Amino acid sequence: RVPASARSGYDDWRSADALSAGTWPEPFDVVVCADVLEHLPEPERLLERISQWLAPDGILLVSLPNVANFTVRVSLAAGRFRYAERGILDRTHLRFFTRSTGRELLERAGFRVAAVEPTAMPYELALPALSRAPWNAGIRAFSRVSAKALPTVFGYQFVFEASRVNAP
Repeated sequence: RVPASARSGYDDWRSADALSAGTWPEPFDVVVCADVLEHLPEPERLLERISQWLAPDGILLVSLPNVANFTVRVSLAAGRFRYAERGILDRTHLRFFTRSTGRELLERAGFRVAAVEPTAMPYELALPALSRAPWNAGIRAFSRVSAKALPTVFGYQFVFEASRVNAP
């Protein structure tokens, strides 16, 4: 059940099992897959459905966690691969992506990637003291700058903007 506060700001809110949902009376201008595809055994199936739902000039926005983030790299180098309650190695993730494999997933599904942006690492989740002064402003700035400078290492997630290659 989706709270009313989550619906504010949207012209039309739909909550459905996307893999079993039928067609919609009108195509969507934008479809957002925020932290969705990594939870599916076959994300290509959902992307195929989304392609059918998008308007000819529609946009797909996808966020995918970056499994090549330095925290995962350090853990692997130390011989650890532990699932967690949240984050990149969330125990409900069935698929893992890097920037390049995320792009490949979208392109194989018939989308053209227009832009890819890294998100900043939420260091304060691992160390809550970093969310308070005097650390918070400096840590957030460092997180944003490092993600922009070395996105494949310090990007926490990648946000892809894509459109259909063969829009009618």
